[in-house]
Amino acid sequence: MRKSLFKTELKKSRVESDWRGKRKDSKFLTAIKTQSLKASKADDDLQAEIDNLDELFRWGDEFCDKLTERTEQLDSVTEAFDNLGSFLKELYTYEQCTLTDAICEYADICENKIIEQNNQLKERIGIEITVLENFQRNDMMQMVEVITDRQEKKRDFEHYQAKLSKLNQTLDKKTGSGKEISEGEMEKKIRNKEKFVSAQAAWDATKDSTIITLNDLFEARYETLDYLLSLHAQNEIEWSENLKEPYQHAMESVKAARQSGSAIIQMKQEDGLVKSRTGFLGRTIKSKFFADIGPATGEPEFDTLLYKMDFIYIAIGELKEHLKKIMDGIVAFTEGGSDLAVRLKQYYLKPGPEHRDSAQYYADTWERFAKSFTENMITLGRQLYTDLSNYEQNMINPIYPASKTYHEKKKSF
Repeated sequence: MRKSLFKTELKKSRVESDWRGKRKDSKFLTAIKTQSLKASKADDDLQAEIDNLDELFRWGDEFCDKLTERTEQLDSVTEAFDNLGSFLKELYTYEQCTLTDAICEYADICENKIIEQNNQLKERIGIEITVLENFQRNDMMQMVEVITDRQEKKRDFEHYQAKLSKLNQTLDKKTGSGKEISEGEMEKKIRNKEKFVSAQAAWDATKDSTIITLNDLFEARYETLDYLLSLHAQNEIEWSENLKEPYQHAMESVKAARQSGSAIIQMKQEDGLVKSRTGFLGRTIKSKFFADIGPATGEPEFDTLLYKMDFIYIAIGELKEHLKKIMDGIVAFTEGGSDLAVRLKQYYLKPGPEHRDSAQYYADTWERFAKSFTENMITLGRQLYTDLSNYEQNMINPIYPASKTYHEKKKSF
């Protein structure tokens, strides 16, 4: 049995909240507050650009978290199909029957092809996460230094402006009172004026250019988002197409085998429990079926039937559990895909982006598919559970009175 080669490690969420449930600042905004705005408070133009970029950064964090969650959903689906494949092989190779070869082919799809394709999709999702992380780190976080430089120049300008203004007021007051200004005071004024002029020039050069740089980055965000949209859609389409053909082929083989009927080709003789587990003290724990039926009779033919029926009883319970995990995993994976598509759509709502219509079509298609598919999967899951329960009722439960009668007659004999 081949397990996932890329088991997802649980990563810390990028979106964090404090003890009151309020969302914490993003890494981008935290850096801006602790570095850039420490030098000087943001003016309205700068604050508007910071807000835009922070919203984009926060969206990127949320989307990365959802992509990571999707890899975890893939792990759950992979494990469920892997376990189902192993179970079906065990069940259908216990006694060779008309469906054994076809079911084993289907089980191989569950254990190998699905795992292979799921692992490939996980790698591709990892690339999507890297695309966003690189955009955040290499483009957005670089703006922290740009903003810091601007605010430091703003601080210096405001500092020398205030200092020169205060010095001028002092000298004007002194001149107004008829006092002479000393040579040292004049030199001090000249020095501060030179520093002010230099600081003003530096501030004028960066004041608007930084705003333009930040705005250009925000407006260019669709270069990354468009690539992410096309990459995400392509990955999911290729994944589904690569699974579709082998899965359909395996199911066709099962349907073809069923046309030959359902029969045991090679029967086994059993002299003990086929499936059993050991308790804490080393004693064999019997299933509810075997515990209710009673002890073995010593008659090989009748006891073999009891052991096999016990095997089927346990297998039905295991099959219910496997199917439930698969249904739950597929539904969660489907709803997760729809959620991701909607989040992509949210960033394309404003008119202007070239692929706005494509993003909306992609998200709307996912929403419609997820709604109908989820409803169908839930209905199918209920039907399978009902069919298995009916099988228990109609095929297993009648054994109880038959076994009781057999025991009573044997005791009487």
